[in-house]
Amino acid sequence: MIHNREATDDILAILEEEHERTDHPERMRGILHCYVDPSSVAERAWALGFYVGVGGIMTFSNSEVDESVEDVPLDRIVVETDSPYLAPEPNRGDRNEPAFVRHVADHLARIKDVPIREVEEITTQNAMDIYELEGES
Repeated sequence: MIHNREATDDILAILEEEHERTDHPERMRGILHCYVDPSSVAERAWALGFYVGVGGIMTFSNSEVDESVEDVPLDRIVVETDSPYLAPEPNRGDRNEPAFVRHVADHLARIKDVPIREVEEITTQNAMDIYELEGES
């Protein structure tokens, strides 16, 4: 889990260097938490085995994350909270909590123009894959 604040190029350069140096690049994986970067960053991240984590910021009317996430395939996204921070609309300004993640998923479904159930299924499977969890989602 990588939380990036204004260090995107540095983080990706380090990850790419490690990816090249490792004997097992398939073991590199993770999540770029609280994703707010352009879709080109997501492409570099998923080439390294990383997912992008989208949360409450994506639902803000002044956010540009919608445009960034539009081009990122659902199978490379996890839905997350940044609890207790960054509660999504309609709870913006409140203390964030895991139950509010449904607003993020709903917003993502609208961006992708797919049913909410599809977002739920794919992003849950993504989380299960990244954390190597078994069982039904």
